[in-house]
Amino acid sequence: MLDFSRLEIGRIRASFEPVDLTALTVDLASVFRSTIERAGLRFQVDCATLPVKPWVDRDMWEKIVLNLLSNAFKYTLEGEIRVELSGTQESIQLRVRDTGIGIDSDAQSHLFERFYRMPGAKGRAYEGSGIGLSLVAELVKQHGGSIRVESAPGKGSCFTVTIPGGTAHLPADQLANETGNAQASKAALTFIEEARQWAASEDIERPGETPASYPAGPELAPDMDQAAPRPLVLLADDNADMREYIARLLAPRFRVLKAIDGLHAAALLESDPPDLVLSDVMMPGLDGFGLLRRIRADARWRELPVILLSARAGDEAKIEGLDAAADDYVVKPFAARELLARISSQISMSRLRREARAAVAASDARFRTALSSTQVGFAVLQAVRDASGAIVDFEWRYLNPSAERLVERPAEVLLGQRLTAALPAFWNTPNFLDELARVIDTGEPADIEVPLRHEHRQRWFHNSAARLGDGLVIWIADITERKRVEAELHTMDRRKDEFLATLAHELRNPLAPIRQAAAIARAPGVTPAQLTWSQGVIERQVRHMARLLDDLLDVSRITRGTLELRCERLDIHSVVDAAVETSKPALDAKNHTLEVKIEPGVPPIEADGMRLSQVLSNLLNNAAKYTNPNGYIQLAVERQHGELVIRVSDTGIGIEAEALPRMFQMFSQLRPALERSEGGLGIGLALVKGLVTLHGGTVEVHSAGIRSGSEFRVRLPISGPSTSG
Repeated sequence: MLDFSRLEIGRIRASFEPVDLTALTVDLASVFRSTIERAGLRFQVDCATLPVKPWVDRDMWEKIVLNLLSNAFKYTLEGEIRVELSGTQESIQLRVRDTGIGIDSDAQSHLFERFYRMPGAKGRAYEGSGIGLSLVAELVKQHGGSIRVESAPGKGSCFTVTIPGGTAHLPADQLANETGNAQASKAALTFIEEARQWAASEDIERPGETPASYPAGPELAPDMDQAAPRPLVLLADDNADMREYIARLLAPRFRVLKAIDGLHAAALLESDPPDLVLSDVMMPGLDGFGLLRRIRADARWRELPVILLSARAGDEAKIEGLDAAADDYVVKPFAARELLARISSQISMSRLRREARAAVAASDARFRTALSSTQVGFAVLQAVRDASGAIVDFEWRYLNPSAERLVERPAEVLLGQRLTAALPAFWNTPNFLDELARVIDTGEPADIEVPLRHEHRQRWFHNSAARLGDGLVIWIADITERKRVEAELHTMDRRKDEFLATLAHELRNPLAPIRQAAAIARAPGVTPAQLTWSQGVIERQVRHMARLLDDLLDVSRITRGTLELRCERLDIHSVVDAAVETSKPALDAKNHTLEVKIEPGVPPIEADGMRLSQVLSNLLNNAAKYTNPNGYIQLAVERQHGELVIRVSDTGIGIEAEALPRMFQMFSQLRPALERSEGGLGIGLALVKGLVTLHGGTVEVHSAGIRSGSEFRVRLPISGPSTSG
């Protein structure tokens, strides 16, 4: 820096003299040999004997050679460095070749500019002012010569210095007649000592090794717990002297882990996580800002406090560091006490932040555990407002596992999504969003029942919403079963009313003919034929009323579990014959054809003959009633897998698919069947199901739809019911 300054103001006056340049150059190169070879590099010196002694300033030539060798050693990590000297009467060429990192074409155009440092260059160190090569260029210019570079990334570099021969190009008043000493001066020792420090830096701690630790001094930071282990500081600086100075400064209060650059520091993070990172900004490979970005990008180290050190002063430099997410920015040179105070403060603040986060995390964990263990859904929604401030939607912020199950969407899909976008067309209750918005606007909790339709099925939810800031907390309960029961109760109430109306109608219908027959029987001059007719009418209507009442009593007994079966070993033929005889009037009335098919060899069964005959006659009557005149009805009996299967099929009006599940319910008379009903209370099929169940069997109905007929299948165990009564 001083040499450059003196050159600019003309304080350095060159003194040119004839010098044995071959001997001087060999001597200067030999100073570097042991250091270069100790670093594992090959070192070749090829300096030919020159035809004349060139006129040079010996001190300037030393700086040219030493700066070029120093630069080659810094950026050559493997391979070789070669020094070549050749010349003629007209010119002398010095070449310093290396197999180092090389230089791209863009950087080559700036290489000899003052303070230029090649971005991202990976060398042994990054320290220095960036004026070494520009100083070489100025010194070569003092000799009337030139310097050029040939290089490619990864291929190494060759710096060529050319100076003219003779003295015609030199100022006459700067020529000296005496030949100076051709040996290297003591200035060369400065260059070689710096190179040795670079090499020594490579032997510093690596990942997995024990970090440098210093004995504790008498003084501890005021806010540090003396009983706790000393905090670990990861120190990254490529300048060996600065690194050692800071390490000694921190030793009394902290354990210190030293890194020679950003990449080394990043590796050490994995092996021994520190409490704080103290990093220089300008470093090779990965600089301080790059290290900071890498730390902030990793979730494991994101909260790690980082202090940047830099020689760049001023508010802009400090703002740049803080904008890069550094916790602090310290300018070199710094006061030792200030640096220690800043490090202690950042570590203490980091510890407090960790404790606060741990407390919040513990509280959050308890909260989530409580919510996760409940079977009731819980969600948090945030209001979404338009430019005018009106609530237009809600955003999912939290769901517990029960809420996820209820809405059949995982939290990772819903969180951050809008209510209406995440569940399109689901929330179809009119004014539902308005109801939620009203809770926020008024602060009054609300209970809202919402139907949720998904994949052709509907579920109901009860939502208890309360305001939370500019959002809502909602407890969600599945009330689908309650709604189903309510609907069933409503249906049962309707059927009960229909049944009572039907019962009144069915009981009143026989009264008119009975009343008429009684009046005729009492009339004066009644003939024997009229009396016989009257008696017949009364008997038929009484039997009809008795059947209605018997059916009601049977259903009541089945429902209450008081109906007893009188089971015995029966031939199924006798049961079928009794049922056909009972149903014959209904079949003949509409001129139906009945086909009875009983598989040969069907074994006897254990059953109540009267009740089983009642089952079959009810099925035959049902088929006769809902089949158009001249229809076809079949009663088939067969044995299947240890069961007796009885089928009653017809060519009647058929049954809609949605009505099939309700066919055996009490008081069920389905339209269009109800429209063509010929009397009855709608309990015949319910009675069939009850009696079959008492026999340990099952009954089911099949139909392809309207005008496609129906088939009822009764399955009975051949051995009879396991229990009776």
